[in-house]
Amino acid sequence: DLARFHATIDEVAESPSLQAVAALDEKAEEKTRVNPRSRAHKPRDEAEKQNRANRLAVLKKEIEELRGQLADTGFGTKTKAGLTTEVGAVVARSVLEYFKSDLGRKVLKRLHSLGISSKGATADATPKSTAGNPFAGKSVVLTGTLATMTRSQATEEIRARGGSVVGSVSGHTDFVIAGESAGSKLDQARLLGVAVLEEKEFLELLNP
Repeated sequence: DLARFHATIDEVAESPSLQAVAALDEKAEEKTRVNPRSRAHKPRDEAEKQNRANRLAVLKKEIEELRGQLADTGFGTKTKAGLTTEVGAVVARSVLEYFKSDLGRKVLKRLHSLGISSKGATADATPKSTAGNPFAGKSVVLTGTLATMTRSQATEEIRARGGSVVGSVSGHTDFVIAGESAGSKLDQARLLGVAVLEEKEFLELLNP
């Protein structure tokens, strides 16, 4: 997933997208803490209440800016539930911390000394336009076995068209793509009234 958005491993080590994911998580947690209406963290007095209200306004603006940055780069996809990022905050922080560690720096230094130059999927890629694509900005769940491609290939096709593939069905899911032997996810989709696509319909939407 990271290789699709970074041309080299050095870019991963200093990734603005990973930094944005980590920062977004931190600001979201702070937003909950400083909310002057929070029952768990009530302000002591009117002065603190006003200070927290001011900070909350700043946080909301910063959060929207980070979401916009991630959506613009394609590292985040806007859905009904909010923003879905390629990796979560835990992974983002772990990757960044690894490359800041002594071991991570040694690995990069060793790769450079050996003349090894990694190349990510973006190095020679030309971005595809997702405008008007039926999967753009949509949340999709895959279930069952597809005859024409693997689940990983289907995931890549959806993401390349601006969609997001998630693991479970909810009221925020836009499509469930059902292959052979589809299980409980298909039942849940029908229960919630989520649109279900069979493989033929899925392929038709991939290449309209």
